[in-house]
Formats: sequence, structure tokens, C-alpha cells
Amino acid sequence: MRRWEELLPRAVNRELLPLKVHFFLYLAAQACVFSYLAVIGRQNGINAATTAIIFSLTPLAAVLLKPVCGFIVDRTQNVTAVILVLQLAAVASHGAVFFSPTISAPDLRGNFQCPQGYFTVAQTDTHRSAHCHGATYPIQCELLCTVRTIEASVESVAGATFRLGNSSTACASLKPKGWTGEPFNVSCTLECPCEANASDYASSAPFWMYTVSVVVAFAVTATLFTVTDAAVCEVLQDNVNAFGLQRLWGTISWGIVCPLAGYLIDSASTSERTDYTPGFYAFAAFMALDMLLIACTAKLKTAELS
Repeated sequence: MRRWEELLPRAVNRELLPLKVHFFLYLAAQACVFSYLAVIGRQNGINAATTAIIFSLTPLAAVLLKPVCGFIVDRTQNVTAVILVLQLAAVASHGAVFFSPTISAPDLRGNFQCPQGYFTVAQTDTHRSAHCHGATYPIQCELLCTVRTIEASVESVAGATFRLGNSSTACASLKPKGWTGEPFNVSCTLECPCEANASDYASSAPFWMYTVSVVVAFAVTATLFTVTDAAVCEVLQDNVNAFGLQRLWGTISWGIVCPLAGYLIDSASTSERTDYTPGFYAFAAFMALDMLLIACTAKLKTAELS
């Protein structure tokens, strides 16, 4: 460590350098994930209203976690250990968010009518057809029939009836042997990427995985800011006016890394689905470097209780 310090210019404050690097790495990590937490939920099939409710709970979780961590820090006087545990929790919770599975609407069973090109949902599943009533058409779906599976483009939905745009091709693939041109029905299942209704969330494991992970990730992130800020102020002591200069490096890293993370995500995505996992990988890399820095830095502490 001393060899590295000898290479630095004399104007560089050796004591404050780790604080600058910490803010640089930590804010760089946050830049890779913070902007994408909500859009991941929307892509996974959670509607906008439910997403808003989830994110209204996140500040409340942070309010509960901060005093708990503050109590632990005051009793142990070991800020370094608390920060490392919170960083591990941040990586785990963000990973659960970014790799949470899609919440898909239930499949629709019914009859496909040829040559009209209408799919009528079975009476037992009519309540499920409402999942696609507010969608933007056309919707690219799959028609799973006993004979074969066909790519289907849903042009519109009226009640429990779906109108398919490529009906002639579908009917030609499904026509029975010896067909003479008369109308026929085929028993099929229609799979569409429509949003699930709020009533379906209570029994959805992917929904609860996403919700709990987002709340934990936000609470841990907010608590990390509070704990590290308190530790940095203790290190600065009478030079507390220099706090903004330490935080400035976090702002710089945020501005640099944000567009880079967006570029990585765009490069890994396709026209059908956005892949946000490169953002998490970059987040994990920056957090690992920050954890290594915190572990190698002199033990951080806060003001002792009087």
C-alpha cells in the first residue's frame, strides 16, 4: 500500500483518497441498476398501477432499516462490517430483481374457427380473456393445437373472441384430411404475452420474488448511503466542509457509467425483449471492487456514544 502512496503526487490527500474511490465505485454501481428496477417489473408483466404501489413501499422499508443499522453501528463501532454486509445484501437483492421470471397471463383454452379466423375462449376461461383487453394490437401469440403449434397475430379482442390476422395460413395448416372447404373448429390453447391481472398476483411466486427483492434492494441502498455518509463525516472531523468534494466523485462516475450501462443493455437486447442483465453484471463488478476497497481500508467507525 505504501508503494502506491509513494507514486501519488504530494498534493493528493492519502487519507481521503479511499473515500473518493468508494463514492466513485458505489455510485458507478448504482448507475447500472437504479434506473431499471421499475421497467424490469413492467417487462415481467406487472401493470403500471401495481408497480407504483410497490415503489411507494420502498421508502417505508428504508425508514425501518436505517435505525436498526444505526443501532448496530453504535453498539459495535464497526462500520466496516456493517457496510460489507449491506453491500452483500444489495448484490443479492438486485440479482433477484434482474433475474426474476416473467409473470405471464394464464393460457386461454378454446376453439379456433376456420376459415373465419376467430378464436373463441372456452366458457370456463372467459374471465381470463380480460388480460388482453387493454393491450396494444397486434399481439404476437402462439396457437397450440393438437396437430401443431402456429405463430398467431391477434388483431383485436371483443369479449371472449380473438380475431387472428393470419387466419388463412393457420387454417391451411390445421385443416383435416379430406377437407372439402366447409367451416371447421379446432380445439387449441392461445398463449399471449398480456399482462396478468392484479387478482392473479397474490398466488404468483415471480411477483412476490420481484416485490420483496425491490423493497429490500431500495432499503439496503438507502441505508448504505446513510451509514457511509456518517462514517465519512467522522473521518473528516473538523474538515467536514470537504464532504461535498468526496461525494463529487460519485456524481462524476454516475455521469460516466450511466450511458455505458445503457449501451451494454442495448447491445445485449433484441427487438422482442430488452436484456437488462448486463447492467447487473456491471453493478456486481463495481460492488466487488468497492467491497475490496472497504475491506482493505482502515476500520471505519462513528462517534462513540457519550
